[in-house]
Amino acid sequence: MIEINITRQDVVEALLMNLKDVLGGKVFHTISIVITRDYLGDEMDLRTAIMNRPDLFERAFIGLTGDIGERILQHIWCSKLREQFDLQFEETYQVAGDLAKCIRAIPPKVDTGVH
Repeated sequence: MIEINITRQDVVEALLMNLKDVLGGKVFHTISIVITRDYLGDEMDLRTAIMNRPDLFERAFIGLTGDIGERILQHIWCSKLREQFDLQFEETYQVAGDLAKCIRAIPPKVDTGVH
């Protein structure tokens, strides 16, 4: 039996990988540059923003992509990340503003038990 520990960083990395898969490499790269430059003022990268300021990242992403961006985040969180990491807490992504609650609901280290 193996004990599996998941960190916020693991979930953030998976979120970014899923965004890249959904958007495609070129669009993801372009959106990343615009968010980093225009919304984050080149003060932090996307990983740091999602870890420390998920609300800011979410506003920037939805600001660039509109309603479809909100749907993409909802799909990735509800259909991909919850399943991939077997996240068993109540927080889920339903509407804009929920990403911060979801990220913060993951303790620095989550013990999913023994599998």
